[in-house]
Amino acid sequence: MLYLIGAIIIFVLVLLTFTSRTAENNLLKGFWRADAEFCERAELEMFVLYLGDNVGYVNQCRNGYMLAANQQGIILNNPIKLTLSGNVNLLPGMAKCKNYNASIDWQESPPDDPDTFPSEFQATYYPRYGKLVLYQDDQVLASLWKDCQMSAVAADVELLPECVSILDDSMSTSIEEDL
Repeated sequence: MLYLIGAIIIFVLVLLTFTSRTAENNLLKGFWRADAEFCERAELEMFVLYLGDNVGYVNQCRNGYMLAANQQGIILNNPIKLTLSGNVNLLPGMAKCKNYNASIDWQESPPDDPDTFPSEFQATYYPRYGKLVLYQDDQVLASLWKDCQMSAVAADVELLPECVSILDDSMSTSIEEDL
């Protein structure tokens, strides 16, 4: 009887861990954009990070893309592989924040200026607020907010209830004519 209870407890823990990893993967995937205040302080016009699906299980290893520009032009335009390592959180959506050690493998070539963005840094993720802060020591490298609209467009999925239909162009033209 104790073996059965032990097996059930182990099964539930494995299930919770798997569910947690899936939730964390879904929460981190997508487009992350720096807000205007951060860009102004960092003298950037824009900073966007795209994180794809998790391609590892032990570490969070994700293919992605980093794009940043200042007034002189584009300073980062690189495909990356971002590895996040840290504690496993059984309830990532419920945690206030999650801390990671992060490293970037610059897929094609590192930035021309090595001071543009480091390859090793820390990240703190705030799942309740959709915020991701990348930093090294006491310097903030990027303060990013999840861009749900861009992430949904990239997912290429129709995000409407099944009972709702979209008017096609011919129907909208006939409605406008009736008005």
